[in-house]
Amino acid sequence: MLTRQRGYLLSVINGATTEQMRAAWRAAADMRDWALAQCTAVEVDLNSGDLGDATLTWMMGAVLGLPRLLVRDVLRDRRPSIGTRVNTAIMLLLISDGLHRLRELVPDGQFELLPQILPPFLHVLAGVPTPANPS
Repeated sequence: MLTRQRGYLLSVINGATTEQMRAAWRAAADMRDWALAQCTAVEVDLNSGDLGDATLTWMMGAVLGLPRLLVRDVLRDRRPSIGTRVNTAIMLLLISDGLHRLRELVPDGQFELLPQILPPFLHVLAGVPTPANPS
C-alpha cells in the first residue's frame, strides 16, 4: 500500500510542469499568509463581538474541512523551514491533481462553486476560474 502511494506521489511530482511547480511553491507561501490573516481577522471579529465575514469564512472552512486542515497545518509550525514549504507545495500539487481528476471523472460536477470553497491561494494551481483568473 505504501509503495503504491509513494508511486502515485512520485507520478504527480514527475508529471508536474515547471509552471505547476512554481504555482505550488507560490501557493505554499501564500497559504501561510492566508491562514495567519484568517486567524487574525477572526480574532478581531470575536474581540469586537461582531461575527463578520472573517468568522463566516472560518465557519465555512470548519464545515468544509479543507480550509480547516490547511490552517491547522500552518499553525502547527511557527518557524517553517524550506523543507516544510516543499512538503506543503507537494501537498498542494496533490490536491490540485485530485481536483483535475475529479473534473474528468465527474464532468457535470458543480465546479463553478470551487471559487467559494477553495482558499484563494489554490485557485491558480487548481485551475479555478475567478474574475482575476478567467479560464
